[in-house]
Amino acid sequence: MSLKSDFAAGPRAARLSGPVSRGVDYILARSLAGEPLAVEDLARHCHSSAACYSRRFKAETGQSPYAFARRVRLEEGAFRLKVEPGRSITEIGCDCGYSPSNFSWTFRQQLGQSPASFRREAGASAVRHPFCHLPKAGLAGLLEQNGGVRVQKMPEWFVLCRRLIGNYHALGGVWADFMRACRPWRRPGSRFLVRSYDDPAITDPDACLYDVCLTVPPGCGAPGVQRIPGGWYLVLPYRGPVRNIYAAYQALFTLWLPGSGRRVDAQYSYDLYRQMNGPGDVLLDICLPLQNT
Repeated sequence: MSLKSDFAAGPRAARLSGPVSRGVDYILARSLAGEPLAVEDLARHCHSSAACYSRRFKAETGQSPYAFARRVRLEEGAFRLKVEPGRSITEIGCDCGYSPSNFSWTFRQQLGQSPASFRREAGASAVRHPFCHLPKAGLAGLLEQNGGVRVQKMPEWFVLCRRLIGNYHALGGVWADFMRACRPWRRPGSRFLVRSYDDPAITDPDACLYDVCLTVPPGCGAPGVQRIPGGWYLVLPYRGPVRNIYAAYQALFTLWLPGSGRRVDAQYSYDLYRQMNGPGDVLLDICLPLQNT
């Protein structure tokens, strides 16, 4: 498989160190459960002092642990407003750990508009985004490819993982370096995945969090192996140019999910690569974990 990018060499992504990546996982788990963050507990989890760990975290992510946790909660709220129009703003805010008044005020401070305004404009904003290279009328066709959207039980994956923060358009260079580094662990049945944590229609495109992954057998002895849970997933087969993967996601987020009655388990998804013939022809499955079936 040849993994290349059709984007110019401008966008960048920085690799997160192991301690900061562990801290990110800690923050994600607690923030999305609506739990408050104690930096002392975070630092202890990562075997460091609070002051040293906070400096390191900000140096690598550009935000303090508190600011990052607030961003995670609010952007999760924005995602829910976008894909779950039947739920009230108050309910979504409470799920993110905010009272109704605090959610509206903090949401506006972080994202520049009220929750109600964001919800009204979410679909149009996603299509206007520079990452979207299709008109709104073209999104529906992406939902009908290769049999269309399906609910499917996916296996668990054990993966070698490299975590990045930055622009998704930097993936070309990231892949080339990652593939060289993981060559000793690659086997004929190995699969490549990209696990994404952010919707660039919501998050600053230069601050998106994502993992590039290679599947490995459990117990293979490779350092830093992580587990991606199996279970029921919403799966959209995609075939087309790399530049339209964003549009395929937005078709799911703005057209399919709002009317489906399905709820995804946070916004964390992965792309399971099946074939890559160059930037103009990639075959993959977009996989979103479901809360229930």
